[in-house]
Amino acid sequence: MMNTCGNPWSIVVPDIANFESPDPMSLISLVRAGLPGSALAKVAEIYQLPKSEMYNILDISAKTGQRVAGKKLNRDISDHLIQMVKVFYRTYEVFKSLDKSIQWLKSPCYALGNQAPVKLLDTVEGAELVMNTLGCIEYGVFS
Repeated sequence: MMNTCGNPWSIVVPDIANFESPDPMSLISLVRAGLPGSALAKVAEIYQLPKSEMYNILDISAKTGQRVAGKKLNRDISDHLIQMVKVFYRTYEVFKSLDKSIQWLKSPCYALGNQAPVKLLDTVEGAELVMNTLGCIEYGVFS
């Protein structure tokens, strides 16, 4: 997937396909406008997660997830999905491989209390911790 398009942003929001990494104001506008409901399934696909696991991360029911598929997502869900794409994009920047990125995101990580990074993406604090850990990996800084 990443190898064919090279840009996870274009998968989730085709309108920003020209951006390598959108600027914060563009992301804020996208969140305020609401991502298309299809973005939920597309982020699940990027992470290679079943929809049920995505619903858990987003703290929504399966019924809600199915209901919003053809509609605009609310700000909270849109914001959460943007955060997940940012984490994925950063993971790909560090590991330079889709397979390695997915493997790292789904494997227990000592620096994260032996939890898989994807399991921490249900909170803003967890996503920040994952991003900080990726920075440590990239620069070889281990405490």
